[in-house]
Amino acid sequence: MDHYLVLGILGGALALDDRAGWQSLVAQPIFISLIVGYIFGEISSGLIVGLFLELIWLAVLPMRGTRRPDQVCGAIVGSASACFLVHTMGDPRFAFVISLGVLSGLLAGEFASRLSMPLQHLKEQRLSRIAYLRNNEDWRPVRNLFWVHLFATAYTFFMEVLVVLLFLAVGYAFSKWVSSSAGESVVKSIEHWGLLFPAFGVASLIHVYWHKHLTRFLLMSTVLILVVLWTK
Repeated sequence: MDHYLVLGILGGALALDDRAGWQSLVAQPIFISLIVGYIFGEISSGLIVGLFLELIWLAVLPMRGTRRPDQVCGAIVGSASACFLVHTMGDPRFAFVISLGVLSGLLAGEFASRLSMPLQHLKEQRLSRIAYLRNNEDWRPVRNLFWVHLFATAYTFFMEVLVVLLFLAVGYAFSKWVSSSAGESVVKSIEHWGLLFPAFGVASLIHVYWHKHLTRFLLMSTVLILVVLWTK
């Protein structure tokens, strides 16, 4: 719990990079989990969770009228939940911890995206009031655009901070409860769920590379893997 507020602020900063900034790779789950793991001092646990989330979300394409998962919130909650179990709870069941962390991240990403929708509508309403005159369709002077961007940036930051803090609290409580009270059958079920992760990853990679100009890389990598396995 010492890192609770730090992770919330991290979520707000990464949300700016993901939605209102230069959109670098830092806001991708694999890099987010690396930062979270470094904060906890459990880089391996956090990084593995982020890797699986990256592969699962890699081929997600929002269809018309839908939204993509909140990857920033999901990656922070998922990797932090796994690190929390290892670092704070001392849970030695590595496969169980990783599987539970990925599950927490996926759930947090989906629910956070749905929660963000009405908050985004509220932001758009506020922006329209700033950008337009009340009784006129004309734009306000250009200098007011500065306040539009400032409000949008600040709103995105604080909205994501609150969303991340909310789902972190839920993720911590959920992970702690499952870790302390789950029976052997439940633990094995969650670990079996983790066995599906490579399938998710392969499906996502095939989907991404299934284009005319990228198919050759897919075939080359497949041949290379088969050769390495055969020679081994």
